[in-house]
Amino acid sequence: MSNDLNVSDEEWARRQIAAGGPPLDSERMYPQEIVFLERAQKRGEIMEWIPTGKDGVPRNDFKWISRNGIPAELKSPAGTKYKNIAKRISDAVATAKEHGVTKNVFVVDFGDAKIPDKLIRQLSRYNENHANKITELWIWDSAGLRQLKL
Repeated sequence: MSNDLNVSDEEWARRQIAAGGPPLDSERMYPQEIVFLERAQKRGEIMEWIPTGKDGVPRNDFKWISRNGIPAELKSPAGTKYKNIAKRISDAVATAKEHGVTKNVFVVDFGDAKIPDKLIRQLSRYNENHANKITELWIWDSAGLRQLKL
């Protein structure tokens, strides 16, 4: 996303619509979410963004249409520290559960960064270390989009 730092609000709005994001009058997506959808489209993935509700109830971020419409949550961490990433996943699962919502499929988007093997091993053991279990964990980095075996 480093090439996108100087993009105007108008350009982000145009890109949101082009990427299949929600109507601008219902939600403005974060730049990293738009870039994620653009990259997914280039890869041939079909994803439908779920607009944020006005009721404060947590929702998954998107329906992964090319994976049978499964609801999924996107995380775009600023760094590669396992503790921070795992906490964001665990907190999302717990908060959703409090509202009767299930969040159990996660995509962690690292952009073009190269993820250390140690972090991949740590993320693969997420369910061993956390009470808030998930069923699928995907990572997207310079090596591409791949599902981790939990």
